[in-house]
Amino acid sequence: MKTILSIIALFFGCMVSTALAIDAGTVSGTLKVGKEQVKLKYCYAHQYNNEEGMREAPELRILMTDRPVQQSLLAGYDAPIKIDRLARQEKIRGVLLKLDPKKPATGMSGTILLKPKDPKASLIFFTSSGNNELKDMKVGDNRVGGKVDYKSDGQGFFKDIPSFELSASFSAPLFHDEPITARLVGPKAVKSAPAQALISYYTALAKGDFDAARNNATDESWNEFEERKAQIGEKEFKKMLTEMTNPSELAQQINKVFIRGSHAVVILQEAGGKSAQSMIQINGEWKVD
Repeated sequence: MKTILSIIALFFGCMVSTALAIDAGTVSGTLKVGKEQVKLKYCYAHQYNNEEGMREAPELRILMTDRPVQQSLLAGYDAPIKIDRLARQEKIRGVLLKLDPKKPATGMSGTILLKPKDPKASLIFFTSSGNNELKDMKVGDNRVGGKVDYKSDGQGFFKDIPSFELSASFSAPLFHDEPITARLVGPKAVKSAPAQALISYYTALAKGDFDAARNNATDESWNEFEERKAQIGEKEFKKMLTEMTNPSELAQQINKVFIRGSHAVVILQEAGGKSAQSMIQINGEWKVD
């Protein structure tokens, strides 16, 4: 069964991080894409340990932007997805870098956070194998800093997008994931409060009971839901949900739950691979985040 998680890409959440430093992040630099130029003013850093196993490896994430954002935006397995969404909504402009926490100067991957002209197109993505684009990298327990200089002439892999140039010096407090307070597997995972809240959400969607589903979701995730429904049309959307949402099959797919305080990730194992759903506890109730 293809769950609605993978079909409508609706639910994104984040885990709270703990700071080991107080001084705010700083960055001096610019991002140039074609004729457009973004002055980078704010810098954030977070080390994601990938204990849920939903990324290829642990990631040192460095976000440089033209406006302030919440530090927690960088936490969790789905942080790159959340940041992508904000860029498409033009709520953030800048660049997201992902480095190897153990060898941060040996290479990087990056995403240019600018809304594409074609809403169906992906954001600009680039990689570097450590050809001196990263310099003076310093990573401590509570801070990360360095310089980045990267240029693309729009050729090769990037032939369909404009050339771009990133040049910046940065320093930011380094945040980390909150420790996992519970690891649940098998039946214990299915019976857990986060998983049961997710099943209740699916059950309401399968019945077309949007009011009941709304009670099991955060404001942000429900706003996304409403946008999707408006795009497709309520009648067609309800039909799609009824055909594709099967709560009993969903319960069979849940095999792990990771809880970090008031945040949780429900892992589902499907025939085509793994998927995950972030949950958050608000006033004692777990909700789809």
